Amino acid sequence: MTSCLNCGIENPPSKSNKPRKYCSKKCANTYLHAVEAGRNPNSKNLNWKRKTIIEKLERAKKLTQQAYDVANEKGYKDIGSTKLDITKPQKQQ
Repeated sequence: MTSCLNCGIENPPSKSNKPRKYCSKKCANTYLHAVEAGRNPNSKNLNWKRKTIIEKLERAKKLTQQAYDVANEKGYKDIGSTKLDITKPQKQQ
């Protein structure tokens, strides 16, 4: 008798000459599902569903920071920590 590939217990006798690999259909499905999940390149990444959302947020944050830096270079006044004064900058004498 052979043992189950998933749980390791002894397999029940088969109805034909071919030996069984798994003790039950449920055990076979559990094992094969785990094997298929391991083939997915994102199986170790917990945020694989949110990957595009995270990338878009990082890109938007980077673009906002660049726009803020450009506005400061042009001479707009900084009002508070999150807003810029959009009035025309004063010419420096």
